[in-house]
Amino acid sequence: MSRILAINSASDFCSVTISDTDTVTTTTRSAPTERGHGDAVLAMIDQILQETNYAKTSIDALAFACGPGAFTSLRIGAGITQGLAVGIDRPVVPISSLAMLAHGVYRQHQRQRTLVAIDARMGQVYFAAYETAVIGDSQLVSEVRVCDPVELTWSKGAWTTVGNGWQVYADEIPPDSALKYIGGGAEDSAIDVACLAEKIVKEGKALPAEFALPVYVRDRVVHQAC
Repeated sequence: MSRILAINSASDFCSVTISDTDTVTTTTRSAPTERGHGDAVLAMIDQILQETNYAKTSIDALAFACGPGAFTSLRIGAGITQGLAVGIDRPVVPISSLAMLAHGVYRQHQRQRTLVAIDARMGQVYFAAYETAVIGDSQLVSEVRVCDPVELTWSKGAWTTVGNGWQVYADEIPPDSALKYIGGGAEDSAIDVACLAEKIVKEGKALPAEFALPVYVRDRVVHQAC
């Protein structure tokens, strides 16, 4: 059994969740946050600890959306996670913000095949395809890409789409009448961070606090091209 504190600050909508698998309860706080992600997340953590009457030391692991996403907000989420993990000597679980959104589609809409596209700025999107058949396990079925919207490709068939990239670049993404758009999907997504982290914690694969680091897909692509 485990009690996980999960954070999502990877977008303009921050959320924090405490998931307790022993009591099968989840408590969440979320709010739109254009700036001031750090203050917003810390306030939510305080609120949620007070509401549940949990001490920080009762947390077994900390999970966070590690990216891709906005660079500054990713650093904030990773920094808060690492600071808390060091302070209470607990492990961390980085969760892809793309997998987080795909999992949310399954949790809320029971749709298994999901295309995730989020605005990467500079006229590009972060993109990946996932399949989710059970709560807590979203499987990546494509490479994670950062590319121009017009370059997006996916296999034929029924897919659900999620993420703000589909709306921001609607005029540039190749049309496909089989796609069903769900929305941005980030409102209560710390729940999905916690769900995906539970399996990793249970398998003993959580990481030391120093691995609470943001993942910048754009940087990885640039380095591979050099």
